[in-house]
Amino acid sequence: MRLFQGAGWILMLRMVLGGGRWGSPLSFAALHAFGLGFVSLAILSVLVHILPAACNIPLGEKLADRGPLAGAILGAILVVTGFGLSNFRYSLAGALFIFGAILFYSVKILLELVRGRKKRDEGSAFLGFMILGSTLFLLFGISTAIVMVHAFVFPPAPAYFPILPPVHAILMIGGWLSLMVTAVFSRTSGPLLGHSVSPGNMRVSWGIMALGLCIGVFGLLFRIRGLWIPGFGTAVFALLLYNGWLLVFIIKRHPFNPAPRRYLISSHFYSLLGGIMLIIFVFWPNVLSEMGIFLVLVLGWLGQFLLAHIYHLGPRLLSILRQGPGDLTPPFALLDKSRTRITFLLYQTGIGVSSCGIMFRGHLPEWIVITGPVAGLAAWISLSIEARKAFIKAGETSSRQRLITPAG
Repeated sequence: MRLFQGAGWILMLRMVLGGGRWGSPLSFAALHAFGLGFVSLAILSVLVHILPAACNIPLGEKLADRGPLAGAILGAILVVTGFGLSNFRYSLAGALFIFGAILFYSVKILLELVRGRKKRDEGSAFLGFMILGSTLFLLFGISTAIVMVHAFVFPPAPAYFPILPPVHAILMIGGWLSLMVTAVFSRTSGPLLGHSVSPGNMRVSWGIMALGLCIGVFGLLFRIRGLWIPGFGTAVFALLLYNGWLLVFIIKRHPFNPAPRRYLISSHFYSLLGGIMLIIFVFWPNVLSEMGIFLVLVLGWLGQFLLAHIYHLGPRLLSILRQGPGDLTPPFALLDKSRTRITFLLYQTGIGVSSCGIMFRGHLPEWIVITGPVAGLAAWISLSIEARKAFIKAGETSSRQRLITPAG
């Protein structure tokens, strides 16, 4: 996940310096490095913990259970490499790898949900089915990708080809990523913020979004304007409602570790912005860039949501690796406050300037457009330095000392 994020910023910088445009193979390589390599793999790795701990599904506890994650990693490498080299055979092979891995993973989740339904409480069952539903969106999204890449490798493209790219983007960003984030945060909000969000609100938001997306995708596939506009409108409304309510909740929370909260506030700001941009794009498609909207949603909203979890779960993992499973070191004790702020500001610069640079390219000086991916790459390097220092610090002092004297 970390390597894909760095590769995404490098590919974007190369695209900007080379004058690349949306729709080029290099742009697809950058988009998939972020969306598939960074965000999707991060979510799949979080599920290794969430499924057994929150859903009572023993999937991920054994090393053999993590085979689908390895298949998804290999597939993501092939997909990004294929687009980067303009060799779509690699991308097709990668998409097939991911499809097989996720199909196997989804079936195992379903079987575990059915087997243990009598032992599982209502909250665990709801979360399990929300995760399964989100994963099914990923499965259908990959199916559309296979059809598209197959048409690149073995032309001609089918007559319905022009409708597949927007359907693929909606299934992956709207269905898989957005719905999964909604499901996961209902479990992780407590550890991150010190107080859990209302699971009822999460379930309602998830259900309305999922229903709207299903209706919208059906209408788009069959070109029924009376279905896809209200369907997607319902999904965007649920997204705005969910994030507006959640933003107020997050601002009111003041946890001991402030680093995740910063990213969550910025994440949900970008989610609201992305929802507004989607509404504008539906009515005035030539005003906004598709890649600009993608960056706002995937890097601004979803990427920063995962960075918030990295700042909580990352230090916990490092301290357990160095001190053993009984370690109780607070995550903030391993962080350098100054470096953490610098990394946050670099990420905000990278995401904000890159989005504006892509959105308004031709109206901005070239040096501003280049500043975005440079700042994003610098943020990635800064976070890597933070992780190395935290790992060293985790092995230097005892848990008791770090509980008393957190990092300055």
